[in-house]
Amino acid sequence: AAHEAGVKIILTAVNFTGSQIHELLTDPDIKENFFAQLKSYLQTYDLQGVNIDFENIYQSDRGDTLNGFMADLSLFLHSELPGSEVSIAVPPVNWGGWQFTGLAEACDYIFIMGYNFYGPWSSTSGACAPLTGGSYNISRTVNNEFAAVAENDPDKLILGVPYYGNRWETEDGEAYSTAIDHTNQPTYSIAKNTADEHGSLWDGVSQTPYCSYIENESWYQVWYDSDTSLGLKYDLAEAFDYKGVGMWALGYDSDKPELWDEIRRRYTGASAIGEVRRNQVEISIVNTEENNLKIRFSADANDQITLVLTSITGRVICQHSYKATFSGIQLTEIPVRDVLQGIYIVKVLLRGGNSLRMGTVKILI
Repeated sequence: AAHEAGVKIILTAVNFTGSQIHELLTDPDIKENFFAQLKSYLQTYDLQGVNIDFENIYQSDRGDTLNGFMADLSLFLHSELPGSEVSIAVPPVNWGGWQFTGLAEACDYIFIMGYNFYGPWSSTSGACAPLTGGSYNISRTVNNEFAAVAENDPDKLILGVPYYGNRWETEDGEAYSTAIDHTNQPTYSIAKNTADEHGSLWDGVSQTPYCSYIENESWYQVWYDSDTSLGLKYDLAEAFDYKGVGMWALGYDSDKPELWDEIRRRYTGASAIGEVRRNQVEISIVNTEENNLKIRFSADANDQITLVLTSITGRVICQHSYKATFSGIQLTEIPVRDVLQGIYIVKVLLRGGNSLRMGTVKILI
């Protein structure tokens, strides 16, 4: 069915044991056998490529050793099965040893696992994939960790996002409350049902939703990503001209349509419930004496507003999101005191009802 719909099917090769990965990367016989098995699987099941998902790799293996392995695999499969794809899944933060630029050169593309910033190990509740806030977040991943790759070859980057969240028992109902126990990692479908039952809250620090509730006299919190928070991450990937976005994992949304609707609106111009209207937001820009950009535009009450300031090459300088509290003219300021003189792009996105409206304007600072 996937092939009939024009969809590629990519095999994922998974190993989470560092010692086994080390043998595979460094033993020529084991590596040759692995390559041959991959070729056989791709031919037998009519698959279009392989994604390497090796985690817990020894730090000493993450640089030249891994990059050489991926280069050899790419050469082998491209030669044996022309048109096949070779990719690798990597963490959103370089905790040591990774050479992302060389890794991108060694394969067709990199899948950034943009999640697990909070999880069972966390001492407080928090977002699985925070766009902003804290020491590590998706914006930092894109702006810092993979900046060199994006500058040279953004078409080799895919931003992965979570279709799951985290549930904690906490001390109280406040965001980032001390965690008493991490109970599970619910899929989006389950997390959304919980939020619908207890009321969804918006965390402005991470720009993600969560809910807090009392059950059997204990506080619980569920943090997850919605179509709105995922859309903000898609904005960031688009601003850097990434190859695309992906998720972990397909099916976690069950029968809920909104996550697919966001993808349809954004990437196909169509939706089961709405449409994308481009160049429908009129933007006025005024430089203020306080070295801020004052951005003026119209929005409807409850519109989810996203403003992005990027360089002409797509590098995100500033990004800000909030919900409109009234209908009419909105005035928002973005600081540009430390921005170098040059040409920049301001992008305004308004999500409301069944549609996404957007507008862009070039400015000289």
